[in-house]
Amino acid sequence: MDDFSCTDEVSVINRDFLAKVIPNDGVHFIFRAHRVLNRKSQTSVGDLDALASELAEFCDNGWHVYHACASFGDGTTRASDNARSLRSLYIDLDCGEEKARKGEGYATKTEADVALRGFCDATGLPVPLLVDSGGGLHAYWPLEGVVPAAEWKTVAEQLKALCAACGLMADPSVTADAARVLRPVGSFNWKFDPPRRVALLEDNGPYCFEGLRDQIDKACAEFAVSDLGERKRSQTAPLLPSAFGELRVPDTIKASPRYAEMMQQTVRLAGGLAGTWDETPDNVAKVKAMLACIPPDVGRKTWLRLAWSVASLGWTISEQIFTDWSKGWDKHWADAADGGADAAKQIRDLFSGYDADRGTSIATLVHHARQHGYVERANPAAMQTRECASDVPDWVGQMNKKYAWVEAQKTIYRFEFGDFAKTSELKTQYLNAKLQVPGDGKMAHLCRVSAWLGHPLRRQHRGLVFAPGQPPVTGGNDINTWTGFAVPPEQGDIGPYIELRDHLFPNPDEQRYVEQWLAHKLLRPGVKMNTALLVWSRDHGAGKNLFFETFGNIVGERHYCLVTKDSLTGDFNSWAKNRVFVIGDEVLSGSNRQDADKFKTLISGTKLRINEKHQPEYEIDNHIGFVFLSNHEDAIHLVTEDRRFFVVEVNNGRKSDAFYGQFVDWRDSGGYAALHHHLTNQVSLLGFNPTAPAPTTEAKRQMIAAGRSSLEQWMVDAIEDAAAVFGGEVISTELLHEAYREHTDDRRSSDKAVQNAAKKAGGYVHQKQLRVTPGRRVRVCSLVNHQEWGERSMQEWRDEFQRVEEHLRKPSASVSRWHR
Repeated sequence: MDDFSCTDEVSVINRDFLAKVIPNDGVHFIFRAHRVLNRKSQTSVGDLDALASELAEFCDNGWHVYHACASFGDGTTRASDNARSLRSLYIDLDCGEEKARKGEGYATKTEADVALRGFCDATGLPVPLLVDSGGGLHAYWPLEGVVPAAEWKTVAEQLKALCAACGLMADPSVTADAARVLRPVGSFNWKFDPPRRVALLEDNGPYCFEGLRDQIDKACAEFAVSDLGERKRSQTAPLLPSAFGELRVPDTIKASPRYAEMMQQTVRLAGGLAGTWDETPDNVAKVKAMLACIPPDVGRKTWLRLAWSVASLGWTISEQIFTDWSKGWDKHWADAADGGADAAKQIRDLFSGYDADRGTSIATLVHHARQHGYVERANPAAMQTRECASDVPDWVGQMNKKYAWVEAQKTIYRFEFGDFAKTSELKTQYLNAKLQVPGDGKMAHLCRVSAWLGHPLRRQHRGLVFAPGQPPVTGGNDINTWTGFAVPPEQGDIGPYIELRDHLFPNPDEQRYVEQWLAHKLLRPGVKMNTALLVWSRDHGAGKNLFFETFGNIVGERHYCLVTKDSLTGDFNSWAKNRVFVIGDEVLSGSNRQDADKFKTLISGTKLRINEKHQPEYEIDNHIGFVFLSNHEDAIHLVTEDRRFFVVEVNNGRKSDAFYGQFVDWRDSGGYAALHHHLTNQVSLLGFNPTAPAPTTEAKRQMIAAGRSSLEQWMVDAIEDAAAVFGGEVISTELLHEAYREHTDDRRSSDKAVQNAAKKAGGYVHQKQLRVTPGRRVRVCSLVNHQEWGERSMQEWRDEFQRVEEHLRKPSASVSRWHR
């Protein structure tokens, strides 16, 4: 989900979230409190749209805003006995060291997340919808429908008791309170400086209420929750983690197939800080970055906790890292009478005498770093780019606008150019733009690229995808290279377009298909079409290129190009990258069947392997729609059963120069936008199927014929009049070959060539040879009714073939008279 901004977009996003967890019936309440002013207020609204609008209005003006989780009978009071219905079960997990010390929550959101997943795994409940409230986690189990408050209350009380029995430290005042208010997604938690945005971390559900109720009943029995008044803790160890990276998880959960997945999920909240804490350069850099956010001049108790936290890592350089951080600060170093020797000794003693049973872990450092503004890697669904976030340093934000590390290609992606850059090349580019940072009393000059690559807030994505119509970053954290069309639609005059369209495509059926094909590409660019347009004319200058290039300019140069034959058939295919529309002008070859096969794969293939010079290869979805233009009747070798090409012949010649000049003037003065509007609003797609075979036109029949060899054309003509010529429906390839040679005097052809020609003409060649008489076998094929003959017995083939042979022995059926 996007990192929400406080604009009208927030209202839309909140509306979607609210509709999933709050009923749409009854009255809804909003509670708000100002972060500075001693002002609180509560208002009621009549529907979710009004609720979302009110929440969005106050979210960026210093107000804490909350939504009631229930709908109410009227707007008089937000009390439990006035609650009407609910659409989710929910719990609140508080986070912070103070909460953890009191046993009322978890030190970090990571620990809360792991504990919650352990709770779900142990109880059999599905993973809930998860919201980062800024200071903790809200977990919702959205329901498929609304539930009356009284019925909801019974199940919520059971859930509350189950949390207590399992050791999940959910706020007990929240879980079964129908009048509870919680922070909406998209608002701000102003308790922190800078304020933290409330974000959707994981979207799950909705779930069947009855199914949840039954599972909670079952889990209550398993965990000895005897009744709502007596909540006996399970004899199993509690699920909450005592320290970051060391979880007191029951063996039954550790044995679960989902345990490894549960542990991996901690990375999402900790921003890559969870998991292994081996002494690697990356982990060392993370620890140093967190310490750098915390002033060493902190209180004595905090300083000691941080020392123990770093000591818990057990690294060979842990002590040195902490010593370097502490140096030069009044409380622990500079003011010491011995010049810091005593402080250094204290650090040595702390690290050498660290007791793991103390319970302090790296989580303490994570917590304090966050409190001082350190921001872990966010869930890509919650913060997609980081270039505009208020908690990102300006120089990092500027680099994030331009570049991202892409895991699949293991290199840096450049957004402006849409390509990959080597780290060494980028470092050369920034040699004259060093990063200045304070250090040891003077300014240090660092390589900007190296500093960015090592920064915890650098932009990083999983890979590249091309998904037209989808967001710039996918839910899987891939960069979507789709940027949209170059020209937006706007209603206007399309007279010149209509005149050129009618000139090129006067046939109503052909005109309709061409327009529907173009309209579909604009309306549904992410849907693959399995057909291509092939438009040809004998005369030059009729306007084919002008017509389709105008459409291409609406798409824009990022997603449209004009290609040559060498580009289409070459080893490198940078032309195909991020394209939805491609024009090939005189790229086809009627005599080259290998090229024809390659074009067919490009037209209907679902994947493209992008291979550019000096760039890493990668695979994307194929969304290209092809238009081929030609001035040759045999532009491409087509077979009778071709399904991909819609062929149109332009028979009208060139119009006046004045017309084409007027068309260009119209096009460049709002015509692009008007044509975009016409195609997307006035062209009906009724009856158009992008995956269906291309309709057969007369021009296509002629092009198929133009591409046939003399043998193939003779075969087509012979089969069209098979009964009269051969006297039956089945013949041997040997007799066919004899007939062809008699007709054409061609002595170079073979039985195999005749057999292949019969197949191309539509004939069914039987897989087995036909035994006519003892010692004589022949290869036979059908002349008509091919599908029917494919299902007949060998005896029926034999009878029909013998009838044809008898007919051909008659003097009137002399081979010399066949199909002259």
